[in-house]
Amino acid sequence: MRLHRLAATSFLVVSLFAVRHAEASSIVIGGGTDIRSFGEFNTATYGQTFKTPDAVDLALNSFSFWLNDFNDPDNIDFAGYVMLWDGVNARATGPVLYSSSVNTTTGAGGYERFDFLTGGLLLNPANTYVAFLSASNFFDGIQGTGTMAGSPTNTYANGAFVYNNNGSNFAALTTTSWSTFSVPDARFEAEFSAAAAPVPEPTSMLLLGSGLAAAYVRKRRNQRQSPIA
Repeated sequence: MRLHRLAATSFLVVSLFAVRHAEASSIVIGGGTDIRSFGEFNTATYGQTFKTPDAVDLALNSFSFWLNDFNDPDNIDFAGYVMLWDGVNARATGPVLYSSSVNTTTGAGGYERFDFLTGGLLLNPANTYVAFLSASNFFDGIQGTGTMAGSPTNTYANGAFVYNNNGSNFAALTTTSWSTFSVPDARFEAEFSAAAAPVPEPTSMLLLGSGLAAAYVRKRRNQRQSPIA
């Protein structure tokens, strides 16, 4: 009985280390209008600035944009990115925090949704970030352009649609100011969750269990040695 009680107590305490905020938060900005033209040889970079939804859900798990290509000679080749946003100079700053592999529109007609899984990218609630699509690194000399879905009204208070005519110069995203447009926001979705609490290593759990066992033994010994009134 003592061992069972001790094991249950140890399991409870160890389990507390793995407890995390299970509820997820999201940013959802609807569409309804076209922002044009994105791709090669037109505006190479379209994006949306954003902040974390709150001070708890700081792990960015995914984000999404919608594109519709023009059936040019080539489809649009591009990748998705996340960077820190410098609001004073209106540009991306610092290293690329996330980049995807190359994506390509299909030319099937209508808007296509492109999802980017960022693997729980940990963000700072005090900062603003920019998620964006850029064709800059994939110019091949064949025109491929289209539109991004945008929101016709200002539905998101913590960010805006931004773009950069940087051509094939990806480095210009951090050295030149980006522009805004009459469309307030891109059609954009982002999913967040709380960062997972660190799980103790086996050695730490063993030490924790040993400490509980020692405390339990001392308590039982003191109970047996207490004088009877």
